[in-house]
Amino acid sequence: MDSPEVRIARLDESLKNLLNRLEAISDAYAPTNRTVIENALKIAEIQKDLDDLKVQFVRQLEKREELFRAVESQVLSCANGVGGLERKWEKQRLATENRERRAREAAEQKAADDRRTRNRWIVGIVAAFVTAMASVYLGTVLGG
Repeated sequence: MDSPEVRIARLDESLKNLLNRLEAISDAYAPTNRTVIENALKIAEIQKDLDDLKVQFVRQLEKREELFRAVESQVLSCANGVGGLERKWEKQRLATENRERRAREAAEQKAADDRRTRNRWIVGIVAAFVTAMASVYLGTVLGG
């Protein structure tokens, strides 16, 4: 089936040919000739069909425009949805990074506290050993 544009063009060409034939007939015959009247009626009918086709063509264009707007609206809606998902993902990523950072800082703090406690124990044991040795030495030298 031909598109409305092709049909309109074909009807327009037929209309021009019929008008040319009508002029030729009306020049050749009397205006009351039956053929001339029939051709005029056919031309009027074709003209009406052509006008109807033009109206339908305009309606089709308007319908296509509405469909285009609907598709465009859906695309924009999808874009908004994707943007929302990206924002949620970014928020979750930042929250995860913050939790990981806090866990890492807590582990570092615990390791520092463990080192400090271990160093205190070592210093305490060394001090106790030195004190014990000094006591033994002094006990043997002075008590002797």
